[in-house]
Amino acid sequence: MNLFTLEGRPESSLARLWLLGSMLIIAFLFGAAPASAQVAWPADADWVWMANDGEEGGIHNNQRDVESLYYTVRDGYLFLRMKNRGPAGWCAVCGQSYLHARYKWMFDTANGDGVLSGGSVYNTEYMLMTEDLDDNLLGEVTFLDSAGLDYNTRWPSYDTNIAGFANYQRVLGALVHPTPPPDTAYLGIPQGGANLAVGYRVYGDDGVLPIPGEPYFDGIYVDMFIDLALLGAQNSNSLRLLWLTDQEDANLDQAPCCDRPDDGNFLVIPLKGTLTIVKDVPGTNAQDFAFTSNIPGGAAFSLDDDADATLPASRVFSSLDPGSYSVTESATAGWNLSDLTCTNQNGYVSTFTPNLATGSVSVDLIAGSDLVCRFVNVAVPVPGSYTLTVVKSAEPHSAQLFDFTLTGQPAFQLSDPSDPSRSFSLTPGSAYTLTEAAVGGWTTALTCSDPSVVVAGATATLPATIVDGSSVTCVYTNTQLASVTIAKIAAEATPLSYAFTSTLPGGAAFNLASGGSLPLAGILPGVYTVTEGALPNGYSLLNINCSDLTGRSSFTTDITTRTATLTVGAGANVTCTFNNAQNGNLIIILDAIPDGPQAFPFQIGMGNFELTDDGSAVYCTENMQCFYNISPGAYPMHATMPAGWQLTGISCTGGATPATIDLAAGTAAPNVGAGETVTCTFVAEQQIVTPVPALDHWRLVLLALMLAGLGMVAVRRA
Repeated sequence: MNLFTLEGRPESSLARLWLLGSMLIIAFLFGAAPASAQVAWPADADWVWMANDGEEGGIHNNQRDVESLYYTVRDGYLFLRMKNRGPAGWCAVCGQSYLHARYKWMFDTANGDGVLSGGSVYNTEYMLMTEDLDDNLLGEVTFLDSAGLDYNTRWPSYDTNIAGFANYQRVLGALVHPTPPPDTAYLGIPQGGANLAVGYRVYGDDGVLPIPGEPYFDGIYVDMFIDLALLGAQNSNSLRLLWLTDQEDANLDQAPCCDRPDDGNFLVIPLKGTLTIVKDVPGTNAQDFAFTSNIPGGAAFSLDDDADATLPASRVFSSLDPGSYSVTESATAGWNLSDLTCTNQNGYVSTFTPNLATGSVSVDLIAGSDLVCRFVNVAVPVPGSYTLTVVKSAEPHSAQLFDFTLTGQPAFQLSDPSDPSRSFSLTPGSAYTLTEAAVGGWTTALTCSDPSVVVAGATATLPATIVDGSSVTCVYTNTQLASVTIAKIAAEATPLSYAFTSTLPGGAAFNLASGGSLPLAGILPGVYTVTEGALPNGYSLLNINCSDLTGRSSFTTDITTRTATLTVGAGANVTCTFNNAQNGNLIIILDAIPDGPQAFPFQIGMGNFELTDDGSAVYCTENMQCFYNISPGAYPMHATMPAGWQLTGISCTGGATPATIDLAAGTAAPNVGAGETVTCTFVAEQQIVTPVPALDHWRLVLLALMLAGLGMVAVRRA
C-alpha cells in the first residue's frame, strides 16, 4: 500500500494527516540539534593574532596558503583561525588540486617535547583538522587522539588499529574506543553541524559566508573550535600547538610539499588570566577592608595595608578562566574610598569598568591578561581640615620615580607600584598648588575629584573655597612612550627602494631598501597602520613579521593590502619587518624517448598536472609546465612513470643553489632564487622488450621430428 497516495480510499485525508504528524514528531525528536545547542563563534574583534606564516607569498593562490593565524579562549573552548585562500574541498573549477587540502592543528599537551623534524611532527598527543572526506566540496572537521604520539598512517585506513593508533582515537560524532570505524564510515562533522565538543566553519573576512565550489579569494577564514576538556587542558595555564597544511597524502604528521613553518616552532598561547586586587592606604594603616566577589575561591576576603602578616595587602587570583568578574569593597566606617584604578600589565588587554560610588569594578578578563586593580582608602578628615590624596598610576608599572611639590609641604616622590600614593591634611581657606615634574619618555595626565580644582598640564591648583571635611583625590596617570621600528628585508637580484606610508608620528611617508629600517621613538600607545606601496611587476610581499620585546602590543597583518595594524602598548618596543622578494620562474620539461601520446603525471605543491611529449608541443604546453612569477624557495616535485617506462634522468639548471635530486624516487627539489628561472628536465625512456619469435605449425612438426631423430641416435649408440 502506498501511504503517499492512498488513491480511491475515503480515509486518505486522515491517513495523510496522521503521516504528516508522525513525520513532524520524528523530525522533532531525532532531527538536527537546534541552533541554540551550538557553540557561539567569537565576534570579529575577539580574535587574537597569533602568528604569520613565514612561507606565505600570496603567489601560489592555492588552498593550502595560510597568511595569518588567530585564536581566542572563552567558556572552556579554544577557537582557532587560519586566514587563507580557500578551505578544504575548494575549489573544483579553479585549476587547483581541490582534493588535496588538509588543515591541521597538532597539540603538545605532555612533556613539552613536540617537534617538527624532517617534515614530520613527533610527540604530539592530539590533532584537530579539516579535510574534504567525501569529496563533495564541503570540508569536515575531525579530532584525533594518538597514543603513539605521532600520526604516521593514512588516517581513514586505520581500521587495523596499528601505527599511531595503538590505543584509541576520537572521531567527531563519537568517542571511539578501542575499535575505530571502518573506512566507509562518515568520519566528520560538516560545517555548521551541531556539536558541543568541536566545530568548523568557513567565514569570509567581509562577514559573508563564501559559496562552496566557487573560486576562492584571499580573505577566507577556516575556523575551528574544541572543548579544552578533550585536550585535558581545561586546567592548564597555556597550550603548546603547531599548525600545518598538506595534501591528503598518506601521512597525517607531514607537510611534505606544502605550506608549513620552515622552522617548526610550536606556538604557546595562554588559556588563563590573572586578576590582582591591591589595597592602598597612603602612609599605611592596620585597618582591615572587606571585599566580596564572584571569583571562584575568592567570594569573600579581606586586605589591609600594614607591615604585619596578619592580612596581605593584595590578593592575586591566577589561573582564572576568561570571563566576567566583579569585585566590591564593603563600606568601612571612618574611611572613604578615594580612588579605584585598574591597569593592564601586558599586551593581553582586558576591559574593566570601575565605579567609585559603589566601590566596585567589573572586569571582562581575557586569556593571558595580567590586570591589577588598586583600591585607595583614606580616613575621614577631622573637623577643620580636608584631605588631599595624590595617587600615582604608571602604565606600565615601573620603578620610575616621579617628583612632586605641594605648597607648604616638603618635596616628595611617588612610584607605582612600590609607593603609589600620599595623603595630606590641608586647611580650608587657603589655596595650594600641586605639581609633578616632567620625566623624559613619559606623558602625564592629571584628574582631580573636586571640580573646583583647576588643572593645567601637570599642575593642580586647589582653591581656598574647598569645603571643610572634604576628601580630594588627584590622580597622576603617567604613560611610558613606545618605540616602533619598521624594517625591510628583500631577496632581490636588483636592489630596489620600497615606499611606505603609515599613521605613526614621524613616519607618514618614507622609503626603505633591503636591510634598511626606520626607528621611531616617543610613540603614544594606540592603534597605527603601516602600509607598503604597490610593488613592481615581478616582486611580491612574502610576509610581515611584527614583535614586541615587552609583550605589551598586538598585531594583525594583511598580505593582500600589504598592511600591518599595530596596537602599541605603553613602553612597548615594536619591530615590524616587511619581507619582499623578486619572483622567479620554474619550468618543468618532459623528454620522452620516443615521443608519443603517453601522459606522465607530476605532483607538486602548486597543483598536480600531466605532461606528454608527442613532438607537437608549443612552448609551455604538453611537454612543458611553467610556473611564472613565483616566490623564491624550494619546490619539491615528483614524476610518476607509467607501465613500460623508466625515468633515466633528471636535471635542473638555472639556479644558483643546486637542486636536490633522487632519480630512483623520481623526485626533484629545485631552489628558485630571486629573479632566477630554473628549468628541470625529466627524461623518460620506453622499455623495449624483444619478443620471442612465434613458431608456426610446420616448424613445430619439423622440430619434433628432429628431436625424435636425435633421441633414436642416442639410444642406438648407448
